[in-house]
Amino acid sequence: MLNKSLHAAVFVAGLAIVAWVGAVALNSHPLALAVLALIAAGYLAGGLELRRYRQATATLQRALDELPAPAEAGDGERLDAWIGRLHSSLRSPVRLRIEGERVPLPAPTLAPYLVGLLVLLGMLGTLLGMTATLRGTGLALESASDLQAIRAAIAAPVAGLGFAFGTSIAGVAASAMLGLLAALCRRERAAAVQRLDAAASGAAHSRAFQRERRRAGVRTAAAPDRDHARAGRAVAGRDAGAGTPWRKRARAPARTPGRVPPAQRGGVRAPG
Repeated sequence: MLNKSLHAAVFVAGLAIVAWVGAVALNSHPLALAVLALIAAGYLAGGLELRRYRQATATLQRALDELPAPAEAGDGERLDAWIGRLHSSLRSPVRLRIEGERVPLPAPTLAPYLVGLLVLLGMLGTLLGMTATLRGTGLALESASDLQAIRAAIAAPVAGLGFAFGTSIAGVAASAMLGLLAALCRRERAAAVQRLDAAASGAAHSRAFQRERRRAGVRTAAAPDRDHARAGRAVAGRDAGAGTPWRKRARAPARTPGRVPPAQRGGVRAPG
C-alpha cells in the first residue's frame, strides 16, 4: 500500500509541474503550448507503460503469496495452473526460471527512452524560445525611434524567455519523475524475482532429496536379494569342489648340469 501511494505521488508531482508551466505559458506563446503538449504526452505514455509493468509484477507477487512454493507443484498440471495466474508477458520467462534457466524477465522498453527524450524536448523548447526572443528584439530595435518605444518593443520579446526556460523546467522535471518511477518499478520486480528464485531453488533441492531417498530405498530393498544370491553361489561352489579328488602332480627329476641320467649310462662307451 505504501509503495502504491509513493508511485501515485511521484506521478502526480511530475504531471503537476508540467501543468503549472503550461498555465504560465498559456498567454505567452503558442509554440510553448505545443512543446509542453509533447512533453505531457511523453510523460503520460511512459507512466502508462510503467503502470502495466507494475500490474504484471503484482500478478507475480500475488501468485507467490498464494502458494508456498511455485515449483512445489511437482506435476505439470499444478505448475501450469500456477503459471496461468501470471501476466501473459511473464508466463514463459517464469517457467524457464523455474526449470533452472537464468532468463531475464521483460523490462520496460519505452520508458528509458522517454526519460532522455523529455529532457531533449525541454531543451528544444528553450532553443525555440530564445530564437523567437532574439528575432523579436532585433525587429523592435529596427522599428523603434525613441527610448520609450524601444522599451515597449523589447518587453514582448523578452517575455519569451519565460517560455524558453519554462519548457526546460517542464522537461527536466518530467524526466526526473519518470526516471524515479522506473527505478521504483524495477526494485519491485527485482524483489519478486528474488522470491521466485528462492522458491524455485528450494523446490529443486526438495525434488533432488526425494529422488535420492527413492534411490536409497531401492538399494536397501535390493541388498537382501544380492546377499542371498551371493551366499547361494558360494554354497554351490563348495559343493562342486567337494566332489573333485585332489591329485598331486608328479614331479620330474631335477637334472644336474654335467651328469648323465641313469637311463642313458648304458649306451655310453669309454673311448678306446
